[in-house]
Amino acid sequence: MGYIIHYDICALVIYAITGVVFYFKKRIPCNKNKVFGILVGDSALSTVLDILSVFSTGEWGIGLKIFFHTAYYFTHNLIPFLFVIYILFLTDGYKEMSALFKSFLYTPMIVDLLLVITTPVTHFIIYVDSQGGYHRGTLQPFTYIVAIYYLISLTSRGCHTGTRSVSLLS
Repeated sequence: MGYIIHYDICALVIYAITGVVFYFKKRIPCNKNKVFGILVGDSALSTVLDILSVFSTGEWGIGLKIFFHTAYYFTHNLIPFLFVIYILFLTDGYKEMSALFKSFLYTPMIVDLLLVITTPVTHFIIYVDSQGGYHRGTLQPFTYIVAIYYLISLTSRGCHTGTRSVSLLS
């Protein structure tokens, strides 16, 4: 099966341009900019790891292939969460978050990342067989559910931040 990485290469170019503009443009150092920089950096790293996981063949060793796939899933699954955090910083909602809201915000991501980190042993999210074949684990759809959870929390209900609600669609 041939892999198409043209979109990944295009994404890297876009991330590089965004990173250069972000780095050299005069900006006020604040949490909003830090979170944006982390979001762009994580997205770029995720793309690089995706490319490396495609090209990690049996000659590199199964262990390295498992590492690239696991690291890709870890960085890729952080993107929706970091986006939500970025939106909360843009709307000043992060300052006013209640403990309950924080638990609803962090718990799905913590569970997701724990599943990803343990996947080389548990095979819950992905696994690589002895011939180097990539397979999806039984809990792999959970990663999509977490991403959809963050999408829905931002678009339909908005982000309830204690004293006010911020909706991106209003």
